[in-house]
Amino acid sequence: MIIENDYTFMNKRCYRVSSNSGVLIRRVETGEVKPYFSGIKGNDTYTYEETSTLVADWEREQKYKNRIIQLIRLRYDENDELALIHQKEQQADEYAAYLAYRQECKDKAKAEIYG
Repeated sequence: MIIENDYTFMNKRCYRVSSNSGVLIRRVETGEVKPYFSGIKGNDTYTYEETSTLVADWEREQKYKNRIIQLIRLRYDENDELALIHQKEQQADEYAAYLAYRQECKDKAKAEIYG
């Protein structure tokens, strides 16, 4: 794990924690996982550790999830989607159609991202 000077803000040094082996970093206390954490102040009390997940794999997973959302948004905006989910019992047919479309989006995104 690498801890390096990131920048200085109001005369206080801020640090960046990253991996030198291409894996993700986890903030132990919160469980948050990212390729790196920056803007960490010198009095930060969090503990950081390397994970076994490669950054490239994580980035591909994020791209896959974002693509699913993009495809769903072609048919359903966020409000329509939430309304369907909350009224799934009253609108069972529409909800079933939404689930089928969501699965199509997942399959298409998987083919696009993972081949």
